[in-house]
Amino acid sequence: MLATAIVCTAMPALAGNHAPSGTSGAVSTSQDSTYTFQVADFGFSDPNDAPGDTLQAVKITTLPAQGALTLNGVPVMAGALVAATDIASGLLRYTPVAGASGAPYSSFTFQVQDSGTGNTNTVTLLTNQSAVATALNNSRTATAALPTAGHPNLAVVGTVDSGANVWSTWQPSVATVTSTLFNASVTYPTRYLDEISMPSARDSTWEFRNNGAPATATALATATTTYTYVFGVAGLGGSTLDNQTTTSSVPLSVIGNGDAFGTNFYAYLDGQDTNIGTNPAALGLTGTVISTNPVSPATSQGYTFFSLPAGVSSISLRESGDDAHGIVFGVVETALAATLDPTAKTLTINVAGVAPVPLLGGWGLLALALALPALGWHRRWRRG
Repeated sequence: MLATAIVCTAMPALAGNHAPSGTSGAVSTSQDSTYTFQVADFGFSDPNDAPGDTLQAVKITTLPAQGALTLNGVPVMAGALVAATDIASGLLRYTPVAGASGAPYSSFTFQVQDSGTGNTNTVTLLTNQSAVATALNNSRTATAALPTAGHPNLAVVGTVDSGANVWSTWQPSVATVTSTLFNASVTYPTRYLDEISMPSARDSTWEFRNNGAPATATALATATTTYTYVFGVAGLGGSTLDNQTTTSSVPLSVIGNGDAFGTNFYAYLDGQDTNIGTNPAALGLTGTVISTNPVSPATSQGYTFFSLPAGVSSISLRESGDDAHGIVFGVVETALAATLDPTAKTLTINVAGVAPVPLLGGWGLLALALALPALGWHRRWRRG
């Protein structure tokens, strides 16, 4: 069953971003040998920004006149942006023509692209939780659409693995809240998936899928756009319900709060308060066990938003306690304010030839004749 989602766009003020600079240079390989490029080959620097940005991608402006430039085995086209992560992974390679050599042998031009500053975030959160709750109760599995501009078929699939299966939704007293996520102001509705009055532990798994296949946030990224999977949790506190916990299978990092109940109380993560306003060190706090705020157990607790590791596609949750925390899922799409080096640089490729085997002259032949008896060749000649 599909669930609708809301898209909340955050437009922070764009900071100034100056163009980075690459460096012309040369690399060398041997005849009939493939060269694997390294990030350092492109000489990235960003001296006019403080702090300086990092290398995001390399644009291949022109191709080598001889030989083949490939990315993960596929020929590179002129104008292509090659992600720095792909270069660091050894996927960008050059193969000279068989038997050819020269110094210089060939070259191509490139421009470096920085990671930019003043990025724009678009946050998509699951909002039609009633459809998801119905699907979970009926079949223990639900699919919720989480479309982004770059990946319109992105979704999260929830599966009840064990324990009670009584899902509903809850609308806090505050209809919408505004949070700061990744330095951007985002407004979103506060309704969440809920499980209430279930004292036994229950387990669920939530997997992010793109076009029906499991996908990590890293796999979705491009040279100009990154993605972050988001998990939000809110829950009720109470004197008889103060032992509730939600344990995650992957480390979670605090990225924001949302005062869904107007109380300014939030859950704890591995025993530490996640209220960024009163505990600034909570921003970026990482842990796996979310628990009821023990300071005021009778007070409702607002949203705490967590980011999932970029290299995972799913999260498993174990919820314990009579009134488990409510949950919501989402994804942050970040458009990088990247800038290209305005002047293309040249990377020269040198190919060392194989030294020829020297021909034997008169003295060489004499030395060979004198050496043959020692090698036993005279006995072979006599048998012939």
